Amino acid sequence: MPKEHVSPLDTHDASLEVVGGKGKSLATMACAGMDVPTGFYVTTSAYREYVADNNLRTAILEMVKPEISGRISSFDSASTGIQTLFDQARLRDETIAEICKAYTALEGDDPAVAVRSSANAEDLPDMSFAGQQDTYLNVRGEKALIEAIHSCWASLWTPRAINYRHEMGIEQDAVAMAVVVQIMVPSDVSGILFTANPATGDRAEMIVNASFGLGEAVVGGYVAADTFIVDRDSLSLKETMIGAKEQKIVSDNEQGTRVEDIAEGERNRSSLSDAELKALATLAIQVQELFGGMPLDIEWAIYNDKLWLLQARAITNLPPPPLTDVRWEPSEPGSLLMRNQVVEFMPGPLSSLFEELYIPAVDEGFALRRDWLDGTTDGLARAAKARRHGNETVNGYAYRYFGPAKPKKPAVPLPAPKEKQVSIHALSSVCHEWPRRWRHDKLPVYLATIRHWHQLKVDSASDEKLLDGICKLTRADGHYWEAANSVLAVPRWQDQALQNFLQKHAPDAGFTSGMLLDAVDSKTMQAQMDLWAIVRQIQSNNALNELVVATPAQGILAALQAHEQGHEVVKALNLYLGRYGHQIYSLDYAEPTPTQDPTPVLSALKTQVQDKAYDPIAHLAQVNTRRREALQAITQHFTGKLRWQFRWRLFWAQRFYANRDEGQFYVGAAWPVLQRMALELGQRLVKVGTFKNADDVYYLKSKELLEAIEARKQGESIPALLQKTIERRELREARKRLTPPEKILPPSPEDKTSAANDNTSAQDNMNQGTAVSPGKITAEISVIHSAADFDRMIPNSILVCPFTTPAWTQLFSHAVGLVTDIGSITSHGSIVAREYGIPAVLGLGDISKRLVSGQVITIDGDAGTVTIEEGSAQGLGLVKPGPAKPAAMREPPAFGALDTPFPFKISKGERLLGLIARPFKAAFYRSIVAVVFLISGPRPML
Repeated sequence: MPKEHVSPLDTHDASLEVVGGKGKSLATMACAGMDVPTGFYVTTSAYREYVADNNLRTAILEMVKPEISGRISSFDSASTGIQTLFDQARLRDETIAEICKAYTALEGDDPAVAVRSSANAEDLPDMSFAGQQDTYLNVRGEKALIEAIHSCWASLWTPRAINYRHEMGIEQDAVAMAVVVQIMVPSDVSGILFTANPATGDRAEMIVNASFGLGEAVVGGYVAADTFIVDRDSLSLKETMIGAKEQKIVSDNEQGTRVEDIAEGERNRSSLSDAELKALATLAIQVQELFGGMPLDIEWAIYNDKLWLLQARAITNLPPPPLTDVRWEPSEPGSLLMRNQVVEFMPGPLSSLFEELYIPAVDEGFALRRDWLDGTTDGLARAAKARRHGNETVNGYAYRYFGPAKPKKPAVPLPAPKEKQVSIHALSSVCHEWPRRWRHDKLPVYLATIRHWHQLKVDSASDEKLLDGICKLTRADGHYWEAANSVLAVPRWQDQALQNFLQKHAPDAGFTSGMLLDAVDSKTMQAQMDLWAIVRQIQSNNALNELVVATPAQGILAALQAHEQGHEVVKALNLYLGRYGHQIYSLDYAEPTPTQDPTPVLSALKTQVQDKAYDPIAHLAQVNTRRREALQAITQHFTGKLRWQFRWRLFWAQRFYANRDEGQFYVGAAWPVLQRMALELGQRLVKVGTFKNADDVYYLKSKELLEAIEARKQGESIPALLQKTIERRELREARKRLTPPEKILPPSPEDKTSAANDNTSAQDNMNQGTAVSPGKITAEISVIHSAADFDRMIPNSILVCPFTTPAWTQLFSHAVGLVTDIGSITSHGSIVAREYGIPAVLGLGDISKRLVSGQVITIDGDAGTVTIEEGSAQGLGLVKPGPAKPAAMREPPAFGALDTPFPFKISKGERLLGLIARPFKAAFYRSIVAVVFLISGPRPML
């Protein structure tokens, strides 16, 4: 006799591979004696036998390939072909007989049953597969049952199910389908209960959605159900929202279901009584305890006053529990804290190790800069004795300390500020010495430190050596930041001086500094050109082009490596990541860099491969043309002395503008080397049991890591440290849902809470920020919160995000506008937006959390406003603007190969030249400054 393919519902050894995700959870509840409708499983072995008997496997794998249509891939054709195969295939008579025998053993004559798909890759903690396969209700008779089982198997190959597995990286050949057959519950009321609030993550609340009739109406979202919020501890009802329950799904006589109108008098009546809610909540707690306390999504039904359990699965992507009693207060009362400068590169709450090591390192860097400015050598010693440092964290978020906050004064009109007069020596020192010191002193020292640790053989290095490297590289980058910040300050001041001049002398002309400044030759822009060179390489090969378009971003590199024609592209990508893979999405090295996780880069690569009209050379040519036209218009606007003064400010702003991008380019350059050492140390501590994951290393402090290292020498773990990593990781995840105020001020007498910026006007749809790049556009938006969302960037949409760093620049190639939570006219995003010629408004507080992708907004980059429009892009009649096609396609620049495995190089000769040229350059700049002073009048404000 063939292997049995049917098992009873209360099978004690039910496994995921045999009965699928849905079946496994039902078996757990049934074996515990809970009220689950009786039934049986048709196991995955029946499906596999069916596939083997009809020789479907090879045919399916040949068909299950995406069809490329323009910019998108589709599995519609593949699904149609596979469905035809299933229609022609036949099930063994022995298997049919086994299923019919189990069916006739159920209570009643031809009982109505529910036939539910239960794949071996569904209802998992991280992937629910909800709605991907089919369910058939009110099935009666043996013939109808066999057809329903056959249809469940075939639903494994619908376009949505194939695409879901494709995007999740699940091998198509690894899936198999079991089927759950249960007595049908003709529900009077049914719905879903969440044992934790799925929106807020609050474990103290249970959410119940309920409506009349069968649960498919609630699960499928066909009805505006009632919603109840229940307090978990007291089981009391906290809130009730009665839905407009206009229709319900009911059994349709002998077979299937139908939609039926609910009587108007019943629609506003609560679908559940208080007693039923309490009984449901009580049962849900018992079910959760049965599953080890895991927050669950439970499907239930009530029929003739009896409560039935239909399904229980883990809530996927449940947020961490919300934090309570959150106060935004500085460590020193009365202080003013702001989120700017280096903090703009730390958008989220910091990991424990980074916070401990990096914040003091930046403060030390500031002390070293003061040494250079003051001519002293004891800056570090003075900093160590200082009453407080310049940076701190509040609720895990980094802030810059700006001293005691000044008391508020009555609002009175103030005279326009006068530009500060500076001496020739001071200006030449700032504009020459700071950039020279950065390029020829601090940057080479920083890169030499990275090179030293890059040469370390990580596999054989001691634990202590790895930790030493982590600490020293963190310190080196913190010191470099403050050195680079002096270079970043110069273009910032000059940019602001030019902007102030334009606003003062041409307030109504609409001129902004961003129209005139050019950093096309920057490393950030070169990164985009180098990526485009790889894109052109792929587009020139039809096989590789189709491969990239059809493959999810996370699998592109592996797919290219496996393809016989992909080796040159893989080599180019490796070179690209070697040169640009250090670019940070966040300065906190707990967040992977592109070197560690290239998926965001591959997402951008895929988007560009799909967009045949994209040409950055032509686009930059258009931007340069608009810049020249703006310069001509502004120059003609000013005459006489004002023209000289304008030219003076433009000269200095443009002279040092590119330094800002290059200074930022190297921030975080040490992280790929540091992360390699950190994860090696973390993996060693995983092996002894102190860590669960290698990246737990970021959630301990250096002294705690030393304790763990000492214990590892004895082959021992420290469970207390494992618990700390769990708690700190959970706390950091919970803090990510907070919205830190841009400023923290002392509370006023009227307001007992710390002040935060409010960027929303009296008009709810109007938001005021900082205008950083001119222009106005109305378009659909893409909300991108982190590098993990890069593949969600919609081409030709407005990019809405918390912040940007150089690593985010790859998204700008398909953005028509930029909106961020934090930032100003001197932020990275403003510079790149101006280079791409797109309007941008920065510093809007929490706008990335208030908007969702697909909404339509209007950016006014001159007024600094963002207006949220009513309706969709189609409803508003918007046509997405596409990039202009050049008259003739030019070849991209050649991809730059690396000379050595270490990508950063400054020669000794270049450094020596910088030292020799120092006095000559200083004298030259002082002479130039003196001549221009005689002509131009007031100097720029520093």
